[in-house]
Amino acid sequence: MKKSILTIVATFIISILTFAVPSGDNNDRNTATHNVSIEIPTIALIDVEAADGEASTINLVPDVSSLEAGEAVDFETASNSDLWLNYSSIVQGGNPRTISVSINGNLPSNLGLYLTTGNYDGNGKGKTGQVSNSAPQELSSNSKNIIHDIKSCYTGNGINNGHNLKYSLKVKDQNNYQNINAGSYDVTVTYTITGN
Repeated sequence: MKKSILTIVATFIISILTFAVPSGDNNDRNTATHNVSIEIPTIALIDVEAADGEASTINLVPDVSSLEAGEAVDFETASNSDLWLNYSSIVQGGNPRTISVSINGNLPSNLGLYLTTGNYDGNGKGKTGQVSNSAPQELSSNSKNIIHDIKSCYTGNGINNGHNLKYSLKVKDQNNYQNINAGSYDVTVTYTITGN
């Protein structure tokens, strides 16, 4: 009888131990691991900002308010420095980016549209790049690099962040002054940041 009771108790204990073992994954230890997949997208975003938000049309009109008869019009008084170039960049493999500019449209004959790109200013972080040439650059339909060596960075958003853009008109050849014609002219300026 004692032996039967001992057998029943032993069978009962084995049954309890069998039900206590979790089914399925028996790899539990005093540590546990799993993988985390991280994907950082490449970013190349660019914008031109004005005091009231997105840049729209700016007007370049020479100041002739004090022009005297016999004097040349000072076309360099037709300037604007209200706009700022903002951008965000995440590069792949450390490959630097550049920003280029080109124009499309009709310029007045014998006048050039010039851009002076200011050095970086603002509250952004990262490698914001370098201005390629601080002197005024004549714009054309051929792309011209204005900022180089941009890596992962952000300039800050809005005015007083990024690079100030100063536009001005200049007479290309004083000896051909007779080719300048009055009228309204429309030009589109396009900025492009390399990369995806």
